[in-house]
Amino acid sequence: MAYGDDRAPNFSNVEQAPPVTVESLLIHYKQYGLENAHSGYKGRPGVYKTYAQARKDALVHTARTFLTEPAYVQLLDAVGLHGWEAAAREDWRNLHGQA
Repeated sequence: MAYGDDRAPNFSNVEQAPPVTVESLLIHYKQYGLENAHSGYKGRPGVYKTYAQARKDALVHTARTFLTEPAYVQLLDAVGLHGWEAAAREDWRNLHGQA
C-alpha cells in the first residue's frame, strides 16, 4: 500500500474527507494492493499465513475500524483473505465493544 502519492488530497479536517466504504477500499486495493504486495521472494506478493498477520495490514486495519461487521468480512473475502471469517468477526466485535 502506498503511503505517499503526488496526487493525494490534503484535507484540513475530517469532515472534508470522503467516507470509508467497501467500494473506495476496493478501488484502493486494485490500485495499490495490500502492504505485502512486493514483500515475497523476488518481488512476488507475500502471503499472509494467519489472520494475526493480515489484521496488521493498513487496508485491513482501516476496514476493521470504519466498516460494519458484514462489510468488513465481505471486504476480506474480496481482497483474497479467505478462511478467517470467524477470527475476523471476533476481532471486529472486540474492537467495537460488542464481544
